[in-house]
Order: sequence, then C-alpha cells, then structure tokens
Amino acid sequence: MITPQEFEKMQEEIRKVCFSFNDAGNDFEIMIGSLLRELGFFNIQRQNSGTQFGRDYTADREDLGSGVFKHWYVECKNMKDTIRSKHIADKLLWNRDKKHLTGGFALIGPSAISNELREILEDHGFPFLIFNWTDEGFAKLVLLCPETRKKWFPSITISPTIDEARQWQEQLWHTSGCCYAPKDPLSVSVTIENDPPYRVAYFMRGHQLEKCETDFEFVHRLGLYNAGTNPLIVHSLSIRTITYEPLPRRLLVQAKMKGKFNPWRFIYKPIPSNGAVQEMLSPKMRKLDPGETEIHRLQLADSAIPGCYELEIEVGYQANGREIVSLPQRIRVCVCEAQMNSDTGNRLSLYVHGKHYDVLAKLILGMPEEKWKQVNAKMCTGWMVYLGPTIFDQEKSRQMPWVIQRIPIESISHEDGSIEGNLVDKPEILLTLDDVWGEIVHKGMSKMKLLELCELYGLDHKEVVRNLISENRIGR
Repeated sequence: MITPQEFEKMQEEIRKVCFSFNDAGNDFEIMIGSLLRELGFFNIQRQNSGTQFGRDYTADREDLGSGVFKHWYVECKNMKDTIRSKHIADKLLWNRDKKHLTGGFALIGPSAISNELREILEDHGFPFLIFNWTDEGFAKLVLLCPETRKKWFPSITISPTIDEARQWQEQLWHTSGCCYAPKDPLSVSVTIENDPPYRVAYFMRGHQLEKCETDFEFVHRLGLYNAGTNPLIVHSLSIRTITYEPLPRRLLVQAKMKGKFNPWRFIYKPIPSNGAVQEMLSPKMRKLDPGETEIHRLQLADSAIPGCYELEIEVGYQANGREIVSLPQRIRVCVCEAQMNSDTGNRLSLYVHGKHYDVLAKLILGMPEEKWKQVNAKMCTGWMVYLGPTIFDQEKSRQMPWVIQRIPIESISHEDGSIEGNLVDKPEILLTLDDVWGEIVHKGMSKMKLLELCELYGLDHKEVVRNLISENRIGR
C-alpha cells in the first residue's frame, strides 16, 4: 500500500518533472498521448497548434461497464499556478453543442483547479461529462501507467497494488469530484428527416414573403441522449401550438422530386389554438441508461387541420431526483396539401427541378388574378407544370427566360399489363415571367453524372429514372 506521505512525495516529483519540460506545451502533450494509449484510448489524434478547436486530443475508448466505444476530447494544462475558469472556459464553449462527446471532455494537468472552476463544473450545462484529472487525480493517472511512468518519471519506482489501482480507476471515472455530469443530462434534438424538404409553401403576410414547409411527409427525428452518469426516465413529450393562423387566401407550393431506419413513430395532430398542448408519450415512459441514445420519428398526422402552425416541442424527464423540462425546440409547418385542389383561383402547385425559388415565389404571389387563373387552367392529368427549367432544359443546357411551362407525361403499356409514365421533352410555355434580380437557376445533375453514380453504386439507371418520373405524376 502507498502511504499518504509516499503519495504526496511522488505527486511533488511528478509536478517537478512536468514543470521542468523545456517546451511545456509540446513535451507535456507528447507525454499525455503516451498516458492516453496506456489507459486504453485509441484513434488518438493530437490537434495541430493554432487549429485545436477547443481541445488538444481527440480519442476513443471502450466503456468497460457497457462495452460501448465512446468518443472523448482531452485538454492538457501544464501550469504551475491554479487552473482557473478563464483557462478552460473558451475550450468548453467551443464544444458546447458537441453531443457526440459520448465519453466526455477531460481536463488533465498536475496543478489543482480553482474553487471557482470547481463550482462551475459542479453545475455545468454542457451536454457531456466533464472529467477533472488534475492535481491528485493526475498523479494517480501517472501511477496507473507503468510504461509512461518509467519513461517520463524514472525516479518514481513505487506502483499501486491491484486493490489500489481498482479503487483509483473507480475514483477517476465515476466519483463526483472527478466526473461532473450535466445539470440537465437529457440532450434533445429535433431535426427534419427530409432536408431539404420536397415541398415548400409560399404566401404573403402583409408585404413580407413567408416560406414554410408543407405537411407533405413532414417528419422529424427526435433524438434523446442521456449525457449523465445515472439512468433517467422520460415521461412526457409535448407539442405546444405557439401560433396558429388559417391558410392565407393565395398560396403557392413548389414541389421537388422525391428520391427511402424505422424508429418508433409519434404521429401528432397539432391543436389549432394558441398555447394548446398535445401530450404524445404519457402515461408511457422511456428509460435511458447513461450514454444511451434513442432516435424516434415525429410525424404529422394526415388529418391535421389546415393552417399555418408554429410548434414547440418539449420533453419532460426525471433525473437525479429532479423533475426537468428540456429546452423547447421550434418547428413551423403549413398544413395545406389536401386543400391545394380546392380553390384553383388561389391555390397553385408547381414542380421545380433541383431547388426552390424564393425570389420567384414573391413575384408569382403578386401576379394579377387573370394570370394566376391562366396557369391554373392548364393544370390537368397527363402533364407536369414546372416553374423554371425542367430536367430536359438542364440536361441540354438550354438557356431560357424565367417561365412557367408544362411537359406531357406519356403512358407506356407493358406486356405484363402495367402502365408507367414517361416524361416527354415537348414543353409548352404557359407564362413568361419578368426578369428576376437575384434568382439563380439550379445547376442540376447531368445525364452523364447520373450514369456515373448509378454505375458506382450498382444501380439500374433506367429504374432510377422510372422511379423519379413515377413519383412526380400530377393530376387535378
């Protein structure tokens, strides 16, 4: 057993060696790299000077409890004085959104942290664990790594016993003095599944153009990650309607081609009343163990009441004996798909190739009534109506003015009785638009590039083209 007096003497020797390095930063970091490898880290990457992005090392390590490989950042501080909050604050702030730090952020150095920094760490709000491997903890790390110790600290010849090593490992990875969990350990993310979206709605609010996703395949991925050290129970998933307005009188939808993870789905129908809340999970619950991640789908119901919604998503959970509500995540949607054919005088749905055209949208929404109806009168089965260039225009590099045009869909019968649609390059211009300053034509994929990609991934390019066409049939 190592006596307290022996440990204190070895700790002072370790500090003396670290402080004597000619190049404190370089030599010290090289030594830390050796230490990390001996502690079981791999994929160790030292950051270059000047481009450290808030850490000195990036590394991975297997969690001995769960067997899961986890991702770490390591910050080295070889300072003779106390490590203060100003020495580490910018590093933590740089990584404030790094939810992939499933292992944690480790601060390593021979000096102690200040009382002020300790207070900050004990109540931190970062979405990952922060490890304090300084002072006494740093000395224990060195003594746990005999190869590093022999090379860099040859005067220290005493090693911990098996029981001491086991106890130190537990202290360094699990005690509250070395491992600081987030104050609110559940990390919640809401991301759109189809990005960019297939269909976008445009409308005017006063003189301001508004752009919003439609309810067509309006699906989000809900990510729940437990960044704490204890299990937590998710017992609530609520969707609050922040604002609701009926559909505007005039509405333009631009639709792009569709190009397909089957997680648990939450199908919701937002309440068309400001401040109304819909609960999605309760009374069911979800348990997340430390380091566990769950991904779910938030899918808008087909029966949602038409209108323009701004929604707020919150998750309620219990952790460390506390009731906590996550920071709200906001999304917007224009529920209008079922109504696009109901009022041809004020509803207009146009296909676009490769991108949505925001500047053109405002021009079209401001068109005189007769031009709006002129285009709508040409919306019929067997045709696709485009805003801007079609796929043929792009493929053949045709330079055209801004137009609304339509191209026919030719039906092809097969011997098995099936019928498929085939786009034909016989455009009919319905309306020529004014020159639009600031709008850019999409530079789409050429046929040659499509063939190259299909060959690379072993796909039948004819089948790919047929699928693209079949997913864009339009009829009124």
